Amino acid sequence: AFENIGLEKINLENVEIIGDYAFIGCKNLKEIVLPPSIKEIGKEAFAHSGLEKVSLENIEKFGDFAFYKCENLKEVELSSVKEIGEAAFLMSGLEKVSLENVEIIGDYAFSDCENLKEIVLPSVKEIGGYAFKDSGLEKVSLENVEKIGNYAFSECKNLKEATLSSVKEIGEDAFIISGLEKVRIKNVEKIGNYA
Repeated sequence: AFENIGLEKINLENVEIIGDYAFIGCKNLKEIVLPPSIKEIGKEAFAHSGLEKVSLENIEKFGDFAFYKCENLKEVELSSVKEIGEAAFLMSGLEKVSLENVEIIGDYAFSDCENLKEIVLPSVKEIGGYAFKDSGLEKVSLENVEKIGNYAFSECKNLKEATLSSVKEIGEDAFIISGLEKVRIKNVEKIGNYA
């Protein structure tokens, strides 16, 4: 719809769904006001855009690669979202993420987010493969996480500490080539190869 145009700011009223690729490549788009009516954001809707901050308070679902390579995107609030799609924030500039109600983090969701230093996952039950691979994480608290996918925290060279209180399954190479110095593990039933 608005692919690769010079749009800088947009206010969407009474819109319920932002379709696939709607604002892809809009490098000048810094800010978008999403009204409470919006429930769904399509695949790659804001990929390669210039967004700096997004509040997804009422969003229930957003598509794969929705904010892919949004290098200026520093902060995201996800208060209603239950599931983060595959590669949703892959290679973005995220520094701060609020994941209050998120239960599932898809594969590659925050992979290569080099500025993301710390994340708290109070409701997350499952972390997909490569979800935080090569991110800037220094500390993670996985209090309610039951399953960590393959390579989920691989190559997180700054990751020094992890608390795995409820984890039942840790996938293959989950923490390979990370900087882990301290791990607290309780109740784990399965640890994958080279975890």
